[in-house]
Formats: sequence, C-alpha cells, structure tokens
Amino acid sequence: MLVVIPAGSIFEIEEVDDDFNIQTFSFSELPQETAFKECTVFHLNDDDWQLTGKYLDLLWVTVKRNPLSLSAVRALQTALLTELHAINNKETVEHNRRPISRQEDILHRFTTLVNEHAACEHSIAFYAGRLCLTPNYLGAVIREASGQTVKQWIHRYIIQQAKLQLKYSDQPIWQIAENLNFANPSFFCKFFKHETGMSPGEYRNAARQS
Repeated sequence: MLVVIPAGSIFEIEEVDDDFNIQTFSFSELPQETAFKECTVFHLNDDDWQLTGKYLDLLWVTVKRNPLSLSAVRALQTALLTELHAINNKETVEHNRRPISRQEDILHRFTTLVNEHAACEHSIAFYAGRLCLTPNYLGAVIREASGQTVKQWIHRYIIQQAKLQLKYSDQPIWQIAENLNFANPSFFCKFFKHETGMSPGEYRNAARQS
C-alpha cells in the first residue's frame, strides 16, 4: 500500500502487528500540477508497485549522495508524483464504471462536507440539512457504511485540526478554541481531553518535545 498525505494533515499510527513496516518521504515546494489535494490511498498491483519502488529507491540513493543534487531530487519527485497521478486517474476511471450505492454516495458527500465545515459546524443537524436527510437517517447510513458514527467523524476532524494548531502554531489555547467554534476555552479543553486523554497544553508540550 502507498499513501500520499497532503500538507496540513496529521498521520497517526494507532496499531501495528509484527509484520508492520513503513518507509516515508517528505516533499516540499512541489509543482502545483503534481501536488495531491487530499489523502490518497493506492492499493498497487505488482507492476505499479515495482515501478514506484524503483522511483523511491532512486530518490533514496540520490538524497544520500554528496554533494546533493537538488535538481535531480526535484526531477525524481516530479516523475514519481506524475506517475502516481496517472495511476490514480486510471483507478478513478475504473471506479466510476462501477455503480455507486446510495449509501456510498451519502458517505462521500458527508465526508466532503465534514472536511469543508467541521471546523465551524459541529452539529449533526447541519450535515443532515445540507444532505436533505433527517439526522437519524444520516446517522444510520453513516454507521452502516463506515462503522463510525456521525459524531465520531466530526470529532476526529476537529481533533486533527486542534492538534495541527497546537503543534505548529504559537496561538494561545483560547484562540484555537475560538478558531474551532467552541463557546469558550473550557469547553474546548474538556472536549480535547475527553477525545485524547490529554489537555491541549499537555499535548502541545509533548508534541514539541518529540
């Protein structure tokens, strides 16, 4: 499996088994046409896996050379990401040929709305209204389609955004609470601790020491 995670995202590994292995590359200042706008998961076939593996091997060798050739690294980055876009486009075409169930359509539209509005809109009623569904029906569909509740989806997004701002900004906690549309910092702190087991201040300190 290969995962492309765009800037401004948090990637957390919650559980692994004995066979777990991960390799990562981080790219900055990518050409606009090669950047991915959202998290994209590739379940690569053997041919695509071998091809992307060769690109990654070349990148690994190139970044370790002395002197470092930034132009060579940039060329390999662009080639790899261009190839991944081609694979993604092929998978999208094949996916679009398959009929999409009503549940899948609602789940896709719901998650898109969460990504766009969850920083400010925390209520189930808002999303149900935008999808022209009752809150109960939306809740039943999302739980069946994803195994998670509507609240879990919304809360996960809020926590991701809170962690980003706590780790990568110097904004005071009251400002972050306001950014995420909490009535006051106390509500935000209680919510954050309930979801993560740490207060916002404890998370910020731990994140900056790691």
